[in-house]
Amino acid sequence: MTIRELLAHPKVKGVCVGCCVRTRARLDEQEFGHAHLEGDPYAGFICLRSLAELRKGIGDLPAASTSIHELAHLISNQHRGQVFHETARELGVAREARQYHPANKRRKR
Repeated sequence: MTIRELLAHPKVKGVCVGCCVRTRARLDEQEFGHAHLEGDPYAGFICLRSLAELRKGIGDLPAASTSIHELAHLISNQHRGQVFHETARELGVAREARQYHPANKRRKR
């Protein structure tokens, strides 16, 4: 998927880089991005920590996996769950989706 295709997707209303579109707060070091799902006033927005999370290049070059991961959230309208994981797999970012699956999280001691 190219950046152009990602931005043209009907579920994507906009992309905010550097902060959250709703809170205007900077994303913390642990968060590369997040998506605003249906029911949120900013539904359809993808918020990313930096431009690097949007692109590997520009225009017709491939979009970064973080951006595609967040698109999977918008398409599935799920933060986590079976539909999200299936959508991520279809978009080619199954590996990234797996790392966020609760069963794959390590317990903190």
